Amino acid sequence: MSAPNPWWRTPIAVWSCAGVLCAGMFLWVMGGWILSGNARVSLGALGNEGTPLPGRPYETVLWITTVFLTAGAVLVIGWVVRDCRRHRAITFRGALLVGLTVNIWAAPMVAVHHEAFGYSTAFVNYSSWSDHIPGWHSPVPSSGMRETMVSALPGMLFAIMWPVLASWLIRPILRRRPALSGARLLSAVYLAGIPAVLLVTWFMSFTGMVTSVRGTPGLTLFAGQWFQLSLVHDLVGAVLLTTTLVVPYHYHLRAGHDDASIWRGLNGVPARLRTPAKVLSGVALANVAFLSWILGGVISNSLTVPMPPDTFPFPYPYPLP
Repeated sequence: MSAPNPWWRTPIAVWSCAGVLCAGMFLWVMGGWILSGNARVSLGALGNEGTPLPGRPYETVLWITTVFLTAGAVLVIGWVVRDCRRHRAITFRGALLVGLTVNIWAAPMVAVHHEAFGYSTAFVNYSSWSDHIPGWHSPVPSSGMRETMVSALPGMLFAIMWPVLASWLIRPILRRRPALSGARLLSAVYLAGIPAVLLVTWFMSFTGMVTSVRGTPGLTLFAGQWFQLSLVHDLVGAVLLTTTLVVPYHYHLRAGHDDASIWRGLNGVPARLRTPAKVLSGVALANVAFLSWILGGVISNSLTVPMPPDTFPFPYPYPLP
């Protein structure tokens, strides 16, 4: 019998090294943005010119939505912390949540090819840190970009609902077919994962958090409305997110607490390095998933045309010039 590979040649080591690179990008981009003096936060202004909100109804809806987003993020954090406390160790969900937090460095990259989404600058919003991303280039100037609560931390934390919802949707299938394995199991994961991603994405559209601004005539639902849904963009993104996020999450649940596919080889890692290795691998997986979604946006943008909605939700104006 051949000797087992040393731990530094196992999946956990590869993913951890990738996580170090992603964490380094986070520190470089966000640290550079903060230290540059260009980090500015504003609240309750419409558009890039900072026009004040026109009345109390706007302010009321704005604050209700802001409180909802903040409370939702706190609940997500509390749920994951409880999960880690129950296992007395960092769990896969915990590592993934840290990774989703680190993802904020890449938020401006949704405009790396074409602007695909509109969102309200009436939320708590920040000056863009896109200029601090190495090699950044976009047809959308950084001066015309704002990052909001939706694209920053609370919005990133909500992304954990993609794999969680998919795991709930697949339970009835696994109860009826507990012996599923191989290609059939993978097909079942996609059958649950793609609708889960679409449901969360469409929820964000129908609540006015984000607005699709590109689409394909005949393949865009509710075209012209503020909640229009670009099927090409959403389906491409759903397939890629299911592949890079939902599938690893599901196989972790099937394998057990310490045997997720990206954690293979964990038992061979020195005890003092196991928690950092778990966290860094989660950071890498979350960043790979988000960057694959960005790649999907580049692909779908090449297949779509500008279709800014004719109407906007109250009080969610389209923020670009």
